[in-house]
Amino acid sequence: MRVKFSIFVALLMAATGLGLGATGAGAVTAADLQSTVTGEPLEVSPVGGIALYSVTFTNNGLAPVLAQLTDETDGGTFEPGLSDIGTCTVEQTAPPVINCDRVLSPGVSVQIEVAVRTPSMGTTLRNTATALVDPSVATTVIDDKPGNNSEYVDTKVFNNPDSSSALVKQGETLEFGGNKVKVTSASDGVSPALKGIQITLNKAFGNGDVCGTTYCGDGLHLGYGTDPDRQGMLQVELNFLTDPCRGKGAAKCSAIYERKIKNGFPTVTEVPPCLTTPDLKKTCVISVGKVGPYFRHLVRQYSVDPQLLQAGTLEL
Repeated sequence: MRVKFSIFVALLMAATGLGLGATGAGAVTAADLQSTVTGEPLEVSPVGGIALYSVTFTNNGLAPVLAQLTDETDGGTFEPGLSDIGTCTVEQTAPPVINCDRVLSPGVSVQIEVAVRTPSMGTTLRNTATALVDPSVATTVIDDKPGNNSEYVDTKVFNNPDSSSALVKQGETLEFGGNKVKVTSASDGVSPALKGIQITLNKAFGNGDVCGTTYCGDGLHLGYGTDPDRQGMLQVELNFLTDPCRGKGAAKCSAIYERKIKNGFPTVTEVPPCLTTPDLKKTCVISVGKVGPYFRHLVRQYSVDPQLLQAGTLEL
């Protein structure tokens, strides 16, 4: 849950008429700097996964102001390849501190995205964004609304037996219940070095839906973030002890079904084999085989299907 807190700074005001925001000799300008931050996912599992923080600094005042803009995470390490911090600088990589000091014009915002690889132990990470008037202009500019100067968001980091969730970069894999999802192309054609896909995996229950001519068995639920700049192709490795269709015999039980929710109701269709010239944004089966007691299906999937009512969420 996002929590706001106030940072009250005692500012010495002298009538010198110098500095940004001064309107004349002896004048003091009122500023209103604001920070907001959101984090996704709200919990990272297993430990060592990546969290993404989206930060916005805004000048709500009527005059330009020299501002100290910082974003700080109290643990973990900075992931530059998955972050987008523009011209801001990294003070240190563990724990990450981002500095974006600059003259901020009225109505102008600075937006950054900070990716942090979480520690390899259970903890709660706190990311804090803060915007303050630079002390060098404190004699001529005062922030008279300090209650929105700073904001923080907490991320729970632990090994959750019921789900896996993290920002996953290209070439890396997220696992849950013996199933694996690998990001094979996370760029969507735009700035591949900055891209990663937010993935959440948990159990999908059959719920009495019909897969072909039999009831659906339990499978894997895949959820994806909705940021259009962080989407791409994935390879899903499904390892089920019994095939989801609950039929009799491997020949009748090798199909995989995709369940989508449309107008509040589930629609279940068989996932087709991948074609030589594929529709890259259509879910398809690359291969299927038996590995020990498991049916192993390799499925290609795009992280967001624009035809889904709930964008970016599929169940297999």
